[in-house]
Amino acid sequence: MVNVGFVGVGGIAHRHIRSLEQLGGNRIVAFCDTMPDRATAAADEHGGTAYTELERMLLTEELDAVFLCTPPFVHAEPIEAITARGIAIFSEKPPAFDLAQGRRALAAIGASGVVSNVGFMYRWMMS
Repeated sequence: MVNVGFVGVGGIAHRHIRSLEQLGGNRIVAFCDTMPDRATAAADEHGGTAYTELERMLLTEELDAVFLCTPPFVHAEPIEAITARGIAIFSEKPPAFDLAQGRRALAAIGASGVVSNVGFMYRWMMS
């Protein structure tokens, strides 16, 4: 089983949650959002624990992977925090809000050596 957490539980996160549930082989254990109602609703619906603070979630849960579904301007700091703990990360697109944030995220991922991916879901589709 792969223990998965979500950071940002708005619209796109629910598509990823459904996909993970359909795939099986994983357990969604944590939901973090700055809007407590979103985190609580996701935890109530899918199981797991709701958080409003990323650091608390990372310190409390044993996570193998995190889906980062925050707005683009909130990517660099969570990527740094998640990868610093050696946790694999899937980040929604775009990978950064600007070049400086992109460089920060790339440096954090490179330094940690974790598996990472950016959600360009239609990249491999054939027309």
